[in-house]
Amino acid sequence: MPASVRAQPALLGTWGTQGSGPGEFLNGPAGVTADPGGHVYATDNNPGARVQVFSASGDFLSQWQPSMQFADAGVDAIAADGTGHLLMLTSSQANFGIARYYVRYTTSGSLSFAILVVDAPSNCECNLRAFGIAADPAGDALIPIYGQLLSAYNSVPVGQVNRFHPNTGFAGSWGTPGNGPGQIASPAGIAIGPGGVVYLADATVNRVEEFTADGTFIRQWGSMGSGDGQFQTASAIAVGPSGHVYITDVVLGRIQEFTADGAFVSQWGSPGTGLGQFQNPVAIAVDADENIYVADALNHRIQKFGTPPVPVVHTSWGRIKSAYR
Repeated sequence: MPASVRAQPALLGTWGTQGSGPGEFLNGPAGVTADPGGHVYATDNNPGARVQVFSASGDFLSQWQPSMQFADAGVDAIAADGTGHLLMLTSSQANFGIARYYVRYTTSGSLSFAILVVDAPSNCECNLRAFGIAADPAGDALIPIYGQLLSAYNSVPVGQVNRFHPNTGFAGSWGTPGNGPGQIASPAGIAIGPGGVVYLADATVNRVEEFTADGTFIRQWGSMGSGDGQFQTASAIAVGPSGHVYITDVVLGRIQEFTADGAFVSQWGSPGTGLGQFQNPVAIAVDADENIYVADALNHRIQKFGTPPVPVVHTSWGRIKSAYR
């Protein structure tokens, strides 16, 4: 895609340190999302899981713990659906393996729905993985799944996006496995843009794929490398109200920004512990004002980026009049 380069977003704030107290992260943060009301939600796996609620400027507001029946091994991903609910992909110990659940909570921590998404390998004769979740405009959860179905004689590859209605569960899937255009290989992140367009970040093929809401392939971009528009490990992905797409790279320790159709816009970050640097940026979210929140896991913090406030210059009507004489 042709480049549409602009200056990178500015660092607006950072919060968090290692620990288990309010506003701290012991093993994380592992996920981050923002709701239309200006609240930021971050998950921490320490072990088990908790959800911490912050203001947009990082002030700690509250915390709660998901049911250990579904999350005793942690929370893998979180997304706000815009209707006062949080959609989460959680992990639970199950028969010498990990099972993953889709759970739906109110933002204050009341469980409203839970369903098994991927069972432990020993229970399903499968080796399936799921690491991302997104909420579509109708409140459905979309979860990409990949891996293999196993039998005594062969294995069948799986690469698909599963849809779950808020309170009734599985509502269908789309996608075919593979590395080709429009196929699904190893999605590490999923996001939904304006109009319900679905974006998948693929961690091993190092590309972004774009689909319609019903799974029709639109385009892809990205390749292996460290240049603009390239990835070492494309990981988390989010879309802002502008339609711009933001993608983390956990190996290069940076964020890249693209237009909705894949034109490179900007990039920022490098591996490290300094402000604006990242160590394992595993999750990303964008709020209604296009502020960007990055879960900087190994630095145990959230970093916030965006457009700096414009200084207000006070003047008088007389000064304005004299300027136009």
